[in-house]
Amino acid sequence: MHPNQNSRRPLLWGLTLAVGFVGLTAFGQPTPPPADQPKTQDVQIDPRTGALIVPLGGFVRFDPGVNQPIVDIMVSREGILAIRPDPKNPNAILLTGLATGQVRLTIAFKDRAPVTVDAIVQIDVELLKTIIKKTVPTANVDVTPGLGNVIVLSGYVTSPQDADIIARLANSQVGGNNNNVINAIQIGGIQQVQIDVVVASVDRNEIRSRGFDFAVNGSTIKFTSVISGLVGSTGFAGGVPGVSPDANLQMGIVPAQFFSALRALRTEGVAKFLAEPRVVTQTGRPASFL
Repeated sequence: MHPNQNSRRPLLWGLTLAVGFVGLTAFGQPTPPPADQPKTQDVQIDPRTGALIVPLGGFVRFDPGVNQPIVDIMVSREGILAIRPDPKNPNAILLTGLATGQVRLTIAFKDRAPVTVDAIVQIDVELLKTIIKKTVPTANVDVTPGLGNVIVLSGYVTSPQDADIIARLANSQVGGNNNNVINAIQIGGIQQVQIDVVVASVDRNEIRSRGFDFAVNGSTIKFTSVISGLVGSTGFAGGVPGVSPDANLQMGIVPAQFFSALRALRTEGVAKFLAEPRVVTQTGRPASFL
């Protein structure tokens, strides 16, 4: 059989379905359900396309509404959907999602034309919606299954913190893969941004100042160096010349009447803060200051 051709499942013969169920009972002979059979809910139908929405790993019931026993089912693709008869109702079937995807079912009846319907297996997002509603009650967020194991988030929240919480919850739903969450949530309200600005002036110049003067006050000779202005040139008061306070090293030999002054200074520029403005603006809008 070509893989693209529909696979025909005659259910009246009790054959095994390739989608994973063994020993399928004929629709005309309902048997009591097993004790461990999960609680079955009616399948949801997409109001726009009419397709059956089957949750991945879920267990739902579909009744075509024909009020006749089902005698045959053809499935367009294998491995997407598991089908078994409803032991409580021969006019209905039970569906289980095995993998995300879309299949087409052709359901045959005994005394009327067959019914064709599409079935979409997708991630079950109802639990995620419930958790989001309980965790962030102010959020207006919709969760939509995407292609494959992908979730699409849309809607509005009131704060970035709420958006982060919802994104993390959705991330846990898809096994921790960030690439499987498409986050289209918008943050409502007015969001403000505050920037602290520092305007400073820095003098990068460095000044080195050096100088040396000396004075000799002998009995036969007097000599004074005044090049750097560190030693006064107007005589000696009490036998000691006047020394400038800029000199950071002074030396004198009193018996020899020799005096000297040394200046070795280094001046470095420092930063000077001129202004520290604070700018507040709305998100997406410019702001300026003088």
